[in-house]
Amino acid sequence: MLKNTTRGFVLLALLVAGAVYSLRNFDDPQLGIKRGIDLQGGTELIYEIDMNLVPPDSRATISDDVKRVISNRFDAFGLKEISIATAGSDRFIIQLPGYDSGELQRMKQQIEQSGQLSFHLRATDQTPATLELIEAEWRSYYDELRAGRSAEMPKRKVVTRPAPEGGVESRHVLEWAQPAMVSGEFLKSASLIFDETGAPAIGFALSGQGAVQFGELTGNNIGSQLCIVLDDSIIQMAAIENRIDGQGRITGSFTAEEVNDTVTLLRAGSLPAKPQLVNEQTIGALLGQESVQRGTQAMAVSFIIVIAFMFVYYMGAGVVANIALLLNLLFVLAAIQIFRNTLTFPGMAGFLLTVGMAVDANILIFARIREEKARGRGLAQAVQAGYQRAFWTIFDANVTTLITAYILFKFGSGAVKGFAIVLSIGIIASFFTSIYVSRLFLTVMIKRGLVKELKMMAFFTDMKIDFMAQRKAFATLSAGLVFVGLVVLAARGQETLGIDFTGGARLVASLDEPASENEIRDMIADIVDEDGNRPFEDVQVQSIQGAGEKASKFSIRTRSVEEKKQAVEGSPNQETTVSTTDKFRALVAETLGGRGLLAPAGITDVQVTESPAQFQATLNIVNEDESAELTPDYVKQALLSVNFNATKVDALAKIDGTKIQPFSIVASPEGTDSVFDLESQLGTLAQEGLGDKYSLSTPFPEINSIGGRVAQDMQGKVFVSMMIAFFVIVFYIS
Repeated sequence: MLKNTTRGFVLLALLVAGAVYSLRNFDDPQLGIKRGIDLQGGTELIYEIDMNLVPPDSRATISDDVKRVISNRFDAFGLKEISIATAGSDRFIIQLPGYDSGELQRMKQQIEQSGQLSFHLRATDQTPATLELIEAEWRSYYDELRAGRSAEMPKRKVVTRPAPEGGVESRHVLEWAQPAMVSGEFLKSASLIFDETGAPAIGFALSGQGAVQFGELTGNNIGSQLCIVLDDSIIQMAAIENRIDGQGRITGSFTAEEVNDTVTLLRAGSLPAKPQLVNEQTIGALLGQESVQRGTQAMAVSFIIVIAFMFVYYMGAGVVANIALLLNLLFVLAAIQIFRNTLTFPGMAGFLLTVGMAVDANILIFARIREEKARGRGLAQAVQAGYQRAFWTIFDANVTTLITAYILFKFGSGAVKGFAIVLSIGIIASFFTSIYVSRLFLTVMIKRGLVKELKMMAFFTDMKIDFMAQRKAFATLSAGLVFVGLVVLAARGQETLGIDFTGGARLVASLDEPASENEIRDMIADIVDEDGNRPFEDVQVQSIQGAGEKASKFSIRTRSVEEKKQAVEGSPNQETTVSTTDKFRALVAETLGGRGLLAPAGITDVQVTESPAQFQATLNIVNEDESAELTPDYVKQALLSVNFNATKVDALAKIDGTKIQPFSIVASPEGTDSVFDLESQLGTLAQEGLGDKYSLSTPFPEINSIGGRVAQDMQGKVFVSMMIAFFVIVFYIS
């Protein structure tokens, strides 16, 4: 029994008040609990840096340098909500909430471009033999770097000039060393300007030593060809007519958006190494809402069942346990909010697990109390002995689970970390509420005579099973089950592993018309690529939304998505790793869309005109609540909520047999707003403006691509984490 209950209740009241206050903005998208992309929709990208191509003296800080530059680029776009985190020395994780496919590609370009600007003289020797010789020198240079040996960079390089409209690309030999080049590291400023014809151009200025070098380069080489190179691609080439002292402009057939993106790259600084995309996961906002709804329903149902069981089976003690459970959940939510942890769908699973662990501890305590009462002890003595004797059992169980949660956090990533964090918080909170809070309430109830006898139901009484006498039989049965499991595991081989461990792609496809699993599987398995092969015969199709034999939403998986080496654009001697996931998605879209099955994109029929400045498009909106009429006025207000001022919104004919309602919209930009930026604003509609009942249609609400290297790393991490958890727990128990 606790001695000072008054002090205990004061402490508990302060904790409850603090928890309630911290949750005052629970529903606020900005100030409330942060949700992962699996709950709010968005994209998670994992990039890797080839450390073999990074100078040894820069490897220690390379990931932080890359993170800083990319953060600067996103800040220039005003994208403060994007999360960038390093993962080890060579990887970083970027989460972009609520972006549509068009905006996502633009963001990926900002990430993947090095942004290295430089100025070079075009060499006089441009013969094919010279081009081949220089390319061989660069291949040898990269081979030396990959082997970990120092090598001298060649003094000339072959660089590609993109094809002009209606033309062909060309390759040129450039001088790649001082004094015939000036590095863009001396760039002082870059801005959007307009040339004599009113076309957008890039104005730049160099400072300090860069201005001096640029002046000497242009002044000493009048009549020569000067090439402006961005990321190993020539963006402008012209003859030097006079000396240029540190200021100039880059002209060409650029759009305003292209100029703005390039200026953003230059202002943010260049990346010390080009990152390579190794993993991509995209979840639509509608699918995120469905995850929240499913998780909330599961939590509510389990919570009600647990509370009802505790009340019926343990009666008065069950009421105390339920109070402790409610406080436990309050403390877990408050901790997630206070420490700004991100709540993911697996985190909600950890939340559910916390419910079970919280009542499990109370069940152990109540069982002990019942045993002590059966031995003839009074109620107060039985409660005290029950808590004392159950303490170390509960403590050991929580410690071993905390060990597992810590290892999950240490070796996991993304959603797995979310699960580990919520589980850890839940363990600590449940230990406090079950050991202290429930005891505090029981003590007060007993002292004040509110409880005379702690009655409980008992389905099984006086059970005595001598397990040790049957230990040989149970050991034989256990060994047999383990052996059978290993045989099945070996027989199935790679089939037992998901794409997380083998690499591959998973798409969730939304259909315009319901279809069966076999129909979708046969369509995709029969896809023929340009080589005449059927690359996706291993496809796995599972319906995830629908009734009967046909469904409107399917999960489509394949392991046949692989990584391939290809030359870096503009640098044929330098290779990069690319995934064929985009090809898989395109082929599936072409196959299903060609048969009229695939749902339309959220934004279609886009038309942009500059004179007059006008934006026209069709919005395809999914109406989940068909009993409610979706009106043009509602859509117009939704557009206004995301700062998109549509001057005209009209409802079009509804797509037969679906929940999709199309609307045509017209917008006229005002002031200095660029018509090229208007389409990107619609990407936040599904997340913020349309509400819970409506969402933009999307053919692929979830896309998950896992590269082979990431899958291999995952296998290694899982094995290491399992072994560490096994030996640590065995050591603790021993």
